Amino acid sequence: MHLYFSLLIAFILIVTACSTKEVIQTDINPPQSEAAQLPTKDEIYRHAQQMSQYPRKHIGTADWEKGMNYVFQQFKALGLQDVTKENFATPVWDVQSWSLNVLDGNNSVNIPCSFEYNAGFTNAAGVTAPLLYIGSSLESASEKVEGKIVVADLNFLVQNGQPNPFVRPNHLGLPKDNGTSSLLDLYWRCANRGAVGMVFILANSPTNNPEYMWPNMDANAWPIPSVFVGKNAKAQLENFADSGKSAKLVLTGSRNANGQAYNLVGTLPGQSDSVVLVVTHGDSPFSGAVEDGTGVASVLAQARAWSKMPAKDRPYTLVFVVTAAHFFDNDIGSRKFAEKHLNDYLNKTKLLLVIEHVAGKAVEFKNNQAVATDKLSPWVIYHSKGKVLPEVQNLVRTYAPVQEISLSDGAALSAASGFQAVKKDLDYVSIVGIPWYLVFSEDTIDKVDKDALYNANLSILKFTKAYLD
Repeated sequence: MHLYFSLLIAFILIVTACSTKEVIQTDINPPQSEAAQLPTKDEIYRHAQQMSQYPRKHIGTADWEKGMNYVFQQFKALGLQDVTKENFATPVWDVQSWSLNVLDGNNSVNIPCSFEYNAGFTNAAGVTAPLLYIGSSLESASEKVEGKIVVADLNFLVQNGQPNPFVRPNHLGLPKDNGTSSLLDLYWRCANRGAVGMVFILANSPTNNPEYMWPNMDANAWPIPSVFVGKNAKAQLENFADSGKSAKLVLTGSRNANGQAYNLVGTLPGQSDSVVLVVTHGDSPFSGAVEDGTGVASVLAQARAWSKMPAKDRPYTLVFVVTAAHFFDNDIGSRKFAEKHLNDYLNKTKLLLVIEHVAGKAVEFKNNQAVATDKLSPWVIYHSKGKVLPEVQNLVRTYAPVQEISLSDGAALSAASGFQAVKKDLDYVSIVGIPWYLVFSEDTIDKVDKDALYNANLSILKFTKAYLD
């Protein structure tokens, strides 16, 4: 199993074991200089709000390009130097249309669905075949799936009585050439046996919403189309399959095996060419207000704060990075940045600071709709050993819903992993929140806590200054 995926699963299991905590208004009385350096809470929030205006931000889409151009212009406006779009080669998958219609006599019954990222495409006419419901068991993916559109239950791992949408034991999303995939993934077991399409029912999802997307770790093209449907369609689809109905599955789009994406980079010189990297990612499954609108807002807030300081007051050079393709091929964007800058940045890095989807609110369901509450979802701070420990502890104390975890093996469980795949001994702090809705289209701006986003950035600024002293 790929290292990034293994680390991500471990991270998720730890984070989701944390209980949601109420927002605690901390007594942070910063010096006037720090308050003046940071943007206001409204300004920081507006960055997250702007990023959430683009509804589908996986690489290659027009929405992703709009979001990245917004960040590019903000980097310029802040006076960062050498603001650059650093291109790298990556396959680019973009969807145009998707639908699932069951053929019932002279009628066609539409089943609301959402595409699976990196799945195989059909032509405009789609693929029509009998439905076959197989449940969730891996063993049920037998030779009888040949020529069928297979309907399967995608069951999320249950922790503390709650489904965890980040852990899918029977559909891992790994490459076909990974030995685990062929044995333990319903998609590959069915595709290898001649299925012509997959329909995954989000059977124990926290929501009825079929708009769900999980990072795909495979850079290779997948052979058959695949869509997700909400759990409220389960009984209907089972009945259609049991009565021998056929369905038409359409998933059209384009896949460029020789595509391009880019990371955004801007710098602020200091008194030393030693480097502090401040990083987040700019792509997201859907509109991504929390993931990673809040990460982008935080990087912009930190850049603004440091840009207000004279260069003589910046002991190190600061490099601000917004990566692409976080959700594809083992976080290829951060790996490409690390490979390109191993000698000029990474080998001089004093601290890698990663900020991802902080200040997300917890939700409750009312009439099957996810409604934001006045509580925060927990987040985790991972860090390497060494000097950083006391400052991290102080950061934890100033922002309540945080669990601190020190990893003695140096493995970061976040966007930092792509950097560490290239240079394992980086000193890092990775600040990551992970409410369940990050992988659903419920990740909207109402889930962002404005006060918490400001307090988090104030704490991060104070922490970074303390670290650099």
